[in-house]
Amino acid sequence: MHAIDPLTRQLPEKVGMPEPLAIFYVCIDDCELDEDEWIYIRVCIWDTVDEMYTYMPEEEQDYVARMSCCQVVIEDDNIYMDEPEIGVMHLVRGKFGVGTVAHEIMHYIVFWKDMHHIDDEETICQHVGMVTNHFWNAFYALPNYRELME
Repeated sequence: MHAIDPLTRQLPEKVGMPEPLAIFYVCIDDCELDEDEWIYIRVCIWDTVDEMYTYMPEEEQDYVARMSCCQVVIEDDNIYMDEPEIGVMHLVRGKFGVGTVAHEIMHYIVFWKDMHHIDDEETICQHVGMVTNHFWNAFYALPNYRELME
């Protein structure tokens, strides 16, 4: 079995490929904890679509953004994850805004609600709002956020 590269969640042959312009983390759980105790989504913002595609299988290269969720094991209503990173969101400089981010967050939300067996609409809506706020707060904290939107 091959080890997964923690940055890209890909096999080692992808290591050494282009690096993202920015990487930041979106807390999706108890954000009062220290950052090293968060469960989070890693966000990678790439300079070009082609650079982003180097980290995706060919069949997934029809999009200008991508959300990949991690593998979890559920046994007896307990959820087990190998790492605190619940997923990776890939975006491309100048090709995302509120709608694209909302779309990608919804991929995570569907995964989250299914994983936790949550059907209560208000609980889902509150989680969407929390994750969305955490995304934009983390994004606007980047020193180069304006350049990433151009």
